[in-house]
Amino acid sequence: FTFGDSMNDSLSTFKNWCKEAFRFLLEEHGFALLQEGRQYNPYYVVFGRGDVRLGVSGEGYGTIAAIHYLTPTGFEVPYQCVAADWQPALGKRKKQRTPQSSQQEQIFQAAKLIAERDQDILRGDLARVDAAAQRLQALYARLNR
Repeated sequence: FTFGDSMNDSLSTFKNWCKEAFRFLLEEHGFALLQEGRQYNPYYVVFGRGDVRLGVSGEGYGTIAAIHYLTPTGFEVPYQCVAADWQPALGKRKKQRTPQSSQQEQIFQAAKLIAERDQDILRGDLARVDAAAQRLQALYARLNR
């Protein structure tokens, strides 16, 4: 047993969770698996069709799954931000009292929500993604002043 083997096992497990959770993209929406891994993070998977791309990034040493839409320029829009009622949580974050979902649970919960909520985006209508990207870019610009 070497460290490399354990990383390979966790990496293949992560990729399998992504493929299983987001299988509906391939089967129902004609998406393809476009990318596995990226510089600095092998725990990264991108699904896409045309201009619609969805990325899943494993972070926090296996504790966090960041799921986002990618704009044509590569800007990452977290899937939570395309919800009609999304508001940025600015200021001090409250300590979470609820136990954090596992990375696997986060991936499958996101996939379920995206399948139910984002049919317009999955069909190719990027209006909500573009609007969220504009809001986020404006927010980042204000925060970085």
